[in-house]
Amino acid sequence: MTPFDALLLRRTLFTALLLLGVVSAIVVATDEATSTAGMRVARLAALEPLPAAVAMALVLRQSRERGELRALQCVGVPEWLAARGAVFGGIAFAALGAVALLSPWADARSLFPSVRGTVDWVIDAGGRFASAPSVFVTDGGVIALSVAKDAAPRAVPTALTALPAVMPLALAVPPWIATPMPGMLRGFALALAAGTVVVVLHLVAAGRVSPPFGALAALPVLLSTIAMRARLSGARR
Repeated sequence: MTPFDALLLRRTLFTALLLLGVVSAIVVATDEATSTAGMRVARLAALEPLPAAVAMALVLRQSRERGELRALQCVGVPEWLAARGAVFGGIAFAALGAVALLSPWADARSLFPSVRGTVDWVIDAGGRFASAPSVFVTDGGVIALSVAKDAAPRAVPTALTALPAVMPLALAVPPWIATPMPGMLRGFALALAAGTVVVVLHLVAAGRVSPPFGALAALPVLLSTIAMRARLSGARR
């Protein structure tokens, strides 16, 4: 690592730490009154790639305006290699989120939506009554209650359940920030990744897919990074 890489790393970590303080204040101020400290730790851990990405963007913009990155590009260094110190800082900071998520102080259940099972009604062939778990209704409007049978317990989400959705995205975002690309492509990849995270977490919470499917959220970011670097490398030849 060169002295310039170390400088970018320090700038990124310091800026990300300041931004994390701002995010923490917003989370605490806007959370529900019933949120526990463990829930807030888990949410902040999952959000750590966000301040890391914003910090990288700010540091790299400052470095461009100072001419530091342009000087390296003039001697043939691609921008994403010239910015590797910031990338290392972004990955290191985002990885701290995974460590915090795995800690005993985080309650990963707060990252998953509450999914309730549907109530299945069974109607008599003659239409004389309808029944559901713990409820019995006759055609005369009489409602009878019974003791509900114990339902199969739903698996409680843990940090290991959320990690496949959080960690790949945390690792993919810093190289993506350091790669020049059109704003429309960057916005599309970001929106697609965010939407995929929400959908996958709902499906995991409902037991429809297994936790490793969470890694799909990083694909839009990863593919756009690979495509743009290949395009820019080809243009340099």
